Amino acid sequence: MLVIRDAQMAALGLPMLERFVVKTLRDIRELFPGDPRFREDAPVRALIQDGIAAARRYGIDGEREVSLFIFLMCEFG
Repeated sequence: MLVIRDAQMAALGLPMLERFVVKTLRDIRELFPGDPRFREDAPVRALIQDGIAAARRYGIDGEREVSLFIFLMCEFG
């Protein structure tokens, strides 16, 4: 019987998380072209990570819904 432990599941999810962050970073820059807040990668990545965590606290866990939540955070703070 195959048993996948929590740490293994977390490791398997890291590439998916990174793809989501990269896609969201690109989408933010498309939605807010020329906005100086979104020029540097590190602060935007931190914003996306914070947005994911905040969305989870509200029970939002679908990829599309989390993206929308992050976009609204960018627009309204």
